[in-house]
Amino acid sequence: MREICKIIKDYWASGKYIFIFNIIERLTFFAFYISIARYVEQGIYGFIVSVFSLTNIIATIFDFGIPFYVQRESATTENTKLVLSYSLFIKVISVIVFLPLPFIYFITNLNYWSIILLISLINFFLPVNQVLISYLNGKYLFNENYQSILLARIPYLLFLIFATLLKIDFHFSLITILLSLLIQNKLLIQKSGFSYVYFIKYKIDFNSIKNIIKRSLPFGLGVVFTMIYDRIDVLLIQKFLSNEAVAIYSAAYSLYRNSSILSGIILIKAYTDSSKYFIIKRKMDQKFLLDNFKILFLLSIVLVLCFNLFSEMLIRIFFTSKFIESAKILGAISFALPFLFLNNLTGVTLNSMHKEKITMFSTFFGMIVNISLNIYLIPKVGIIGAVVSTILTEMSILIFQLIYLLTLNKRYTFNE
Repeated sequence: MREICKIIKDYWASGKYIFIFNIIERLTFFAFYISIARYVEQGIYGFIVSVFSLTNIIATIFDFGIPFYVQRESATTENTKLVLSYSLFIKVISVIVFLPLPFIYFITNLNYWSIILLISLINFFLPVNQVLISYLNGKYLFNENYQSILLARIPYLLFLIFATLLKIDFHFSLITILLSLLIQNKLLIQKSGFSYVYFIKYKIDFNSIKNIIKRSLPFGLGVVFTMIYDRIDVLLIQKFLSNEAVAIYSAAYSLYRNSSILSGIILIKAYTDSSKYFIIKRKMDQKFLLDNFKILFLLSIVLVLCFNLFSEMLIRIFFTSKFIESAKILGAISFALPFLFLNNLTGVTLNSMHKEKITMFSTFFGMIVNISLNIYLIPKVGIIGAVVSTILTEMSILIFQLIYLLTLNKRYTFNE
C-alpha cells in the first residue's frame, strides 16, 4: 500500500495538469447534462443524449485514430509539425461528409434541427482540438493544454450556473459549449506554433495524407469500435424502449463513465512514457504494467463501493429526484469499472508497443459482444440488459488483451 501511495504521489507531481485538464474536459458535458436535467422534459433530454451518442460515433469514425498517432509521433520523433499539419487538414475537410449524416439518421425528427446542428458542430470541433491536445501531450506540454482549457471553459461554466438558476433555453448552453471549443482551438493553435494559413501557403501532399491515415487507421478502428459499443446502447434503448428510458439510463451511465477520469492522470502520461520505453528497450515495461494495474484496480474498487453505497444520494445531488430510478442502474453498472480501468491500461500498453492492431481486434470483438447482447437483452429485460452488456463487454476486452500481453511477455522473456 505504501508503494502504491508513493506511485500515485509521483504521478500527481508530474501529472497534475493532466488530471485537472481531464476534470475540466469531463465537467464540460457533465455539467451541461445535470443543468438541463433540472428543467427540460425527460423526452427532450433523452433525444439530446441520443444525438450526442450518434454524433460521437460519427466523429470517431472520421477521427481515423489520428490523435493517438500524433501523440506517439510527437513523443518519439523530433520534427512532427508536418504530421500535425496534415492531420489537421484531414480533420477539417471531413466536415463536408460529417455534417449531413446526423440529419439523415434523425430524418423523422427534423423539427429538432437546431439541436442536431449544434450538437453536430460541437462533436466536429472536439476531435479537431484533440489532435492539437495530443500533439502537446506528446511534447510533455501538459501545462499548455491545461491553460487553454481553463481559459476556454471558465466563461462557459459561469454561464451554465446562470442558465441552471434561470432555466435559460438549453440551446444557449449548446452555443456556449461551441464557443468555448472555438476559443480553446485558437489557444491550442498558438501554443503548438501552428497556423491554418499553412493549408493555403504550402502545397498539400496527398501521398503524405494517405500514409498518415494508413498508419493511424489501426488506432482509429480500435477507437471506433470502442465508441460504438460505448454509445450504441443509448441508440438501441431509444429504438426498443423510449427517450425517457434513455434519460434514466444515461443519468447513471454518465456518472459511471465520468468516474474514469481518475485513470486519466495515470494513463495519458503513462502512454508517452511507455512509448519512449519501448523505442529504447524494444520490449514491454513489465514494472509499468504491474504498478499501474494495482493502482487502477484499487481505484475502481473504491468507486464500486461508493456507487453502491451512495447511489441514491449521488443521483439526487446531480440529477434531482425525478431521476431516482437511475440509482439502481448506477449501482449495477459500476461493477464494470474494474474491467474498464484495466482494459484501458492494457490497451495503452499495446498501443505504446506498436501493437495497435491487437487493440483494434480486441475492441472489435468487444463491439460484437456488446451489440449482440444489447439486441438480445434490451427487448427482454429493458435497461438492465444494457447494464449486463456493458459489464460483459468490458470483461471480454480485458481478457482478450491480457492473454495477448501474457503471451508477448513470455516471448520477450524467452528471447532474453
